[in-house]
Amino acid sequence: MSRLFLPLRVFETAYSYVGRLAARLGRAMGEYLVDVGLPAAEFTAGEPKVLQRIAEIGGCDVEMLAWSTPRRASDGTDSVFLGHTWPRSSLLRETVRWCPVCTAEDRKNASGNVWPSFAAYGRASWLCSSIRTCVEHGVELAEQRLPRVRQLDVVFAMAAPQAAEPVHRNPSPLEIYLVERLTGNGSTASFPDAMPPWAVAKFSEQFGATIAFGRDVGFDTLTEAQLALAGGAGFTAVETAENLRAQLASLVATFKGPSNAGPQAIFGRSFWVWLSKEADNPAYAPLVEIIRDFIVDALPLPPDAIVLGEKVTPKHMSVVAAAKHYGLHPKTLGNVLVSAGILPERAEVGVAPSIDVSALHQSLCDLKDSLGPKDLQTYLNCPRVQTKLLIEGGHLKPVFETAEAERRYARRMADEFMASICSGAQAVDIPSPGWFHLVAATKRANCKLVETVDLIRSGQLPVQAVKVMPGFMGAHVELEALKKLTRGEPLPGFTKREFIQLLSLSDRVANALIENGIVPTIPARHPVHRGTIDVVPTEAVEAFAQTFVTLHNLAAERGQHFLSVKKDLEQRAVAPAFDPATVFATIYRRC
Repeated sequence: MSRLFLPLRVFETAYSYVGRLAARLGRAMGEYLVDVGLPAAEFTAGEPKVLQRIAEIGGCDVEMLAWSTPRRASDGTDSVFLGHTWPRSSLLRETVRWCPVCTAEDRKNASGNVWPSFAAYGRASWLCSSIRTCVEHGVELAEQRLPRVRQLDVVFAMAAPQAAEPVHRNPSPLEIYLVERLTGNGSTASFPDAMPPWAVAKFSEQFGATIAFGRDVGFDTLTEAQLALAGGAGFTAVETAENLRAQLASLVATFKGPSNAGPQAIFGRSFWVWLSKEADNPAYAPLVEIIRDFIVDALPLPPDAIVLGEKVTPKHMSVVAAAKHYGLHPKTLGNVLVSAGILPERAEVGVAPSIDVSALHQSLCDLKDSLGPKDLQTYLNCPRVQTKLLIEGGHLKPVFETAEAERRYARRMADEFMASICSGAQAVDIPSPGWFHLVAATKRANCKLVETVDLIRSGQLPVQAVKVMPGFMGAHVELEALKKLTRGEPLPGFTKREFIQLLSLSDRVANALIENGIVPTIPARHPVHRGTIDVVPTEAVEAFAQTFVTLHNLAAERGQHFLSVKKDLEQRAVAPAFDPATVFATIYRRC
């Protein structure tokens, strides 16, 4: 048979091209295939030898023809089409679609050597089941389900008279994206480009059905127009990874059911059942990973949860699930968390509160076999007062800082505290002379218990562990070593009591000398109790003793009665250095 030399249009399918070849001869596509001896099944499957023969008959480029025609993939189930591998369910077979405006323009613009009756051709993008609108003209694609003998004969369908005017509507974002990507006119840097185009379309429609029509939507009940709307809504949500997370968060925020509800209730049963079946499909891997991570981060899950085919470690659990997992009573756990301010005091009716177990894991493990204050004293073998001091000093911290309920203390924490004290201790049967247990040593050294513990834990104070005395009371330290480490610098002078005894003064006289500024004082920190006290500087005491003397001290120095000394000084006209009524004593200047 001689070549018919029919020009192949851009992105024209072999179905359209053969249909136009057949129409040129007044034949149907199926009849024409029989005429040229090509098996219809091999033609439908896009076998290379069949496409090569068609290209020879029509005089067109076989590579262009094959690119725009679905061809059976090597696995025998999928199709290779427009540079991608497609599942057959994503491509139309029994139904054909076309744009009425495009076909009208094709016939209107037919050149002289192409008859208008077969100038209209089928675009490859019309085979994509998710494209339902002409992106160029903004009209709904006409659709017709053909009988088996006319299968894929889009030229035959387009030749039929139109029953109604085209329905105008804006193409959805999904349809625009698909056309641009399939024709090579779109961006290659967007997030959806990491997936096959059919996977983007299918996910967008399934997810968009929940977004556009609610969680109770039945996907199989949607019309083609509704599917177009759903696809647009879904594509907007998956256009970027951030958009997908934001849409998932929005669905969680607007969900009115219990807080321990699962993904099926929150994201819609129809969508979740479909996604669960497709979770192991690598085509959806980028989306599945984001959704799985979001669910783990945001929703309460059971301990051994499997999310989209993968076992995960929950970050959130309901109180009941967490209590069961950590071996606690739900009511006890709830009361502790409420008292600690982690959970609100009262949850809404029908709402099961959830907790962040990823942040509370260690605390919940500790809570299982925790100790109350009295049990902690027994466990450590530590007196009540000293246990309280260790708690107040931050050495023994509760599992939760509860507001009202009794605080609980972890055995692990108590063991770590004792290990920090006794890990490097010398084990002895009886303590060495001068060594005392921590309570006695602290009292004798007049220091604080937490200070002694800090010195031990920092390695500055050696410890002996008495074998027959377990726990805290078994730890012994050397008293003199503790004193050296805890006592401060000597006072830079004399206390008032020492000043009184040194100069043989009464309390009244000493107070008067200090209050009138005759004897100065300075503030200083006491080396034992480390409180601030006033002391008389050493040089001030020495200067006062060299400059002044009381009547009684002078009489003692002379070995005379004080009245005799006083009479002698009066006869010599020697007056007291200070007014006796002010200092409550007779004090003379030695000179």
